[in-house]
Amino acid sequence: MVHIEVTSWFPTLKNQEVTDKYLALLQDPGMPSSVKSFKIFNKSTREGTTTRAYLEIEPGKLDEAFTDLAPILVAFSEIEGYSFEYGIVFSQEETMAAQ
Repeated sequence: MVHIEVTSWFPTLKNQEVTDKYLALLQDPGMPSSVKSFKIFNKSTREGTTTRAYLEIEPGKLDEAFTDLAPILVAFSEIEGYSFEYGIVFSQEETMAAQ
């Protein structure tokens, strides 16, 4: 299974705006069908909020997932002070199996 990790940062005063954007995007366009499941974790810091999302991608659908997720990630960039990075991550079991 392939996983995508999206890490984002934004000022605390933008929490409501980020939440509103997230809820709107869940409605339209919604989570892409290539995403089997996802979990989101938030952490408050002195600089603001850090969010990590872990998306489990259907086998063979990684290209489709990146294509479908791009407009969603760009929509958050409209929020002043919001930034993100993303990449492929592996579980410990997946890493050990690949060795």
